Amino acid sequence: MNRLPKVKAFINDHAEFYENFEIKYIGGANPELVFDKEDGSDAERIAVDQMETQEICDVLEKRGYVKKTKEEEVPEPPRDEF
Repeated sequence: MNRLPKVKAFINDHAEFYENFEIKYIGGANPELVFDKEDGSDAERIAVDQMETQEICDVLEKRGYVKKTKEEEVPEPPRDEF
């Protein structure tokens, strides 16, 4: 990811705030957004390696993904230590 700082910035600073969005790492593969189709036909794939960070966010939002603000994030409850 170091060779793709804008994609890395998306992953580190934005991805966790999108509801129902999941990142899967595939070693050696170029980064892409994969949108599964409801009818089971081939998924739509969009390469993101040449995109700006905000462009990646825009693609997700145009597809209906909702981005929560940091204030909307629900903190995890503290874990009891034994």
